[in-house]
Amino acid sequence: MKILRPKVILLLCLLPFFQECKSQNVLNDTIEWNASGFNDLRSKSISQTYPGCQFISYRDDRIQWIQKRGQVVYDFIIKKTKGNWPDITKDGEIQYLVELDRQIGKISIKRNKNDIKLTIHFSEWSHGSLENRYQISNFKIL
Repeated sequence: MKILRPKVILLLCLLPFFQECKSQNVLNDTIEWNASGFNDLRSKSISQTYPGCQFISYRDDRIQWIQKRGQVVYDFIIKKTKGNWPDITKDGEIQYLVELDRQIGKISIKRNKNDIKLTIHFSEWSHGSLENRYQISNFKIL
């Protein structure tokens, strides 16, 4: 039986810590979430011809909602977070209390198996109330 060298033993002991560092955490990383469709939860309608949009979550600071290839951008300021989702490649959920134009709303992102959904809820919006659920087709760390 061979004796393991001290460097190999140290590396094996530190391996779990390196794995934790590689996981993507919504509160520590800037993440682009790409939506491929959405449901208007108020009217119960589903968009079949949706050109897509992106959401970029900047840690626990703000969330950008980018539409029409950057022609329309909303900046939500994060006021409070609920939950902790340390690895977005695994099931989890994070909820944000956000502000846009002095209006308070909620944004949540949830993964269940390979299904990722982002929901925006504002009871007061410039055009009335807003409650949309977006299907997230992919994400990337920026």
